[in-house]
Amino acid sequence: MRIISRSAGLGAICIGLVLVSAACAQGPASSGDSQPCPPPQYSLGSSSVSAGGELKISAQDATCDPRYGQDAQIQLQLLDSANQVLETKLAPMADAGSFDYTLKLPASLKPGTYGISATPHNLDWCDDTGVNNRIENPSFGTTGLVMVRASCMMPLEQFTLTK
Repeated sequence: MRIISRSAGLGAICIGLVLVSAACAQGPASSGDSQPCPPPQYSLGSSSVSAGGELKISAQDATCDPRYGQDAQIQLQLLDSANQVLETKLAPMADAGSFDYTLKLPASLKPGTYGISATPHNLDWCDDTGVNNRIENPSFGTTGLVMVRASCMMPLEQFTLTK
């Protein structure tokens, strides 16, 4: 049986800790950009539409690279003045977030203020933590990273519905 002196054992532990610290200082391994990449701003084709009319909703590509994928969809919601969802639609969205959709407004809607919310469907679109949660971290679970909760506001563009 070989005996290692206590000081030699402590020295090896200290060297090991220094090496681990240096490796961790590089940050966690990730594939891609870790900067926040929110969905692009969307706009409404008109600020006033008549009941039964059509409302164009669109967005240009994001200036960052959100990587939504080739089968990405945008979820559009029509909301009343109390922010209650009246209708939900899904439409195709480009990998970089652009989309064009024309919503046929129900003729039964009463005049007033309504809103449209547009968010990427079935994705973590809300990220104000500085971490791009859309890109899988291959070493997740082994680096000590944990999910960070983000607080975000639902995007909303308002319009007026007339008779």
